[in-house]
Amino acid sequence: MLAAIVGTYALAWGFGALGAVIGMRLGMAPAESTALFGLLALLTMPAVALWALAASNVGRVWAALALGTLVQIALAYLARGAGA
Repeated sequence: MLAAIVGTYALAWGFGALGAVIGMRLGMAPAESTALFGLLALLTMPAVALWALAASNVGRVWAALALGTLVQIALAYLARGAGA
């Protein structure tokens, strides 16, 4: 249950951060990019939460959510660093 709530939120946060940076690099206004990818992240949250609740191996769920979040945050950091 905790993985479904906390892990899904973290994954959505990473997706929103990465998307916002990519959107700004593609010429979108910062507010538009953040809003667009934040809303897209909210669309993915129910599917990820249902997967986390249905999975039989909690360790694998935590690993997938943590790895996905860390990769997205690292990519956002690297993409932002070149233009910051």
